[in-house]
Amino acid sequence: MAKNTRQNDEQITDADTFNILYFAVASWAMAFLPFLRSRQGVRAHGKCVLVALLIIAFYGGRTRSSEMQTYLKAWMGALVVRRLTADRSQHTQYLGWPQVTGLVISDEMTARLAEPMLLFVVGAAVARHHPALGHFLQWGGVPLVIMWLIDRTYAARQDEAINDAMVEMEYRTRRMNRPR
Repeated sequence: MAKNTRQNDEQITDADTFNILYFAVASWAMAFLPFLRSRQGVRAHGKCVLVALLIIAFYGGRTRSSEMQTYLKAWMGALVVRRLTADRSQHTQYLGWPQVTGLVISDEMTARLAEPMLLFVVGAAVARHHPALGHFLQWGGVPLVIMWLIDRTYAARQDEAINDAMVEMEYRTRRMNRPR
């Protein structure tokens, strides 16, 4: 009996699969976020940084482009700056405020949705002279859109849970206050 339970515990669940996929997408996004966001939490970068480093290095090696080496150095510099200027008042894993798009768009989620478009436009401009870097930037919008969709869904679910809790508390309060 214990053996069957143990085998079931070792199986990969849907939640495990989702977490692995989210980690991969977040790691890909981390190859761009130090340039796009400010006021991150003190643990915003986490393990994703190592995978992002590998993504940048692999792509740079695969394309054999010197501009990707420059990008890697600039990314590491931006990462150091972001770590040194982390906002301790934020949630420790907060990925930051959209510093570029946030200048013209006051709603954070809308500003975050504008980041992929910004990357695409900048990537298209850069691709004229440095195709490898330009295409890398253009494809950088993909993980940002995926993360936006996930974060938007998660926030909606949290709002639903808060509403459900309020409705239940109102019901229980009415039930407790009725005459017996």
